[in-house]
Amino acid sequence: VKNGGGTVYVFHNDSGGANYWGEVQKISAPDSETGNGFGVSLALDGQFAIIGSPWRGAAYILMRS
Repeated sequence: VKNGGGTVYVFHNDSGGANYWGEVQKISAPDSETGNGFGVSLALDGQFAIIGSPWRGAAYILMRS
Protein backbone atom coordinates (compact mmCIF):
# COMPACT_ATOMS: atom_id res chain seq x y z
CA VAL A 1 0.00 0.00 0.00
CA LYS A 2 1.45 3.33 -1.05
CA ASN A 3 0.20 6.58 0.50
CA GLY A 4 -2.95 4.87 1.78
CA GLY A 5 -4.04 3.88 -1.72
CA GLY A 6 -4.16 0.18 -2.48
CA THR A 7 -2.97 -2.18 -5.12
CA VAL A 8 -4.47 -5.46 -6.30
CA TYR A 9 -2.15 -8.21 -7.52
CA VAL A 10 -3.28 -10.89 -9.98
CA PHE A 11 -1.63 -14.32 -9.82
CA HIS A 12 -1.93 -17.26 -12.19
CA ASN A 13 -1.08 -20.90 -11.58
CA ASP A 14 1.77 -22.38 -13.64
CA SER A 15 3.11 -18.91 -14.42
CA GLY A 16 6.85 -19.31 -14.17
CA GLY A 17 6.86 -23.07 -13.68
CA ALA A 18 4.72 -26.10 -12.90
CA ASN A 19 2.58 -25.64 -9.78
CA TYR A 20 4.00 -22.16 -9.29
CA TRP A 21 1.75 -19.16 -8.67
CA GLY A 22 3.30 -16.17 -10.43
CA GLU A 23 2.25 -12.53 -10.47
CA VAL A 24 0.87 -11.62 -13.88
CA GLN A 25 -0.61 -8.18 -13.29
CA LYS A 26 -0.56 -5.31 -10.82
CA ILE A 27 -3.65 -3.10 -10.68
CA SER A 28 -3.16 0.24 -8.94
CA ALA A 29 -5.78 2.67 -7.75
CA PRO A 30 -6.97 4.89 -10.60
CA ASP A 31 -6.44 7.88 -8.35
CA SER A 32 -3.58 8.37 -5.94
CA GLU A 33 -5.70 9.97 -3.25
CA THR A 34 -4.48 9.07 0.23
CA GLY A 35 -6.69 6.66 2.13
CA ASN A 36 -9.09 5.72 -0.66
CA GLY A 37 -9.18 2.07 0.45
CA PHE A 38 -8.76 0.67 -3.08
CA GLY A 39 -8.60 -3.12 -2.90
CA VAL A 40 -10.08 -3.44 0.59
CA SER A 41 -12.91 -5.45 -0.94
CA LEU A 42 -12.78 -7.68 -3.99
CA ALA A 43 -15.29 -9.93 -5.74
CA LEU A 44 -14.58 -12.29 -8.63
CA ASP A 45 -17.15 -13.80 -10.99
CA GLY A 46 -15.96 -15.52 -14.14
CA GLN A 47 -14.46 -12.84 -16.40
CA PHE A 48 -15.17 -9.95 -14.00
CA ALA A 49 -13.53 -8.45 -10.93
CA ILE A 50 -15.16 -5.78 -8.80
CA ILE A 51 -12.65 -3.85 -6.71
CA GLY A 52 -14.00 -1.71 -3.92
CA SER A 53 -12.71 1.64 -2.78
CA PRO A 54 -15.03 2.21 0.17
CA TRP A 55 -13.56 5.44 1.53
CA ARG A 56 -13.94 6.93 -1.93
CA GLY A 57 -17.47 5.57 -2.28
CA ALA A 58 -16.58 3.72 -5.48
CA ALA A 59 -16.36 0.28 -7.03
CA TYR A 60 -14.40 -0.49 -10.19
CA ILE A 61 -15.53 -3.26 -12.53
CA LEU A 62 -12.82 -4.85 -14.63
CA MET A 63 -13.27 -7.46 -17.36
CA ARG A 64 -10.62 -10.03 -18.17
CA SER A 65 -9.37 -9.75 -21.74
